[in-house]
Amino acid sequence: MYEVGDLVIIKRNNKINYTDLLKRASNSVGIVLESLVSSGMYLVHFPELETDLYFYSEELEPLVHTI
Repeated sequence: MYEVGDLVIIKRNNKINYTDLLKRASNSVGIVLESLVSSGMYLVHFPELETDLYFYSEELEPLVHTI
């Protein structure tokens, strides 16, 4: 489960039908803007693309920083 402000990326092995916008979003980091708990969806903002998209939790994964 994600919270507002979490950084996420789109899972690489999901079965999303990629449009051009989703292809570009899949290479970008998104910020969770809203959690719609009842539907299991999240509104994610992609600053590089200047757009917001909805995703189910299973389509996202947390951004993990490694040193």
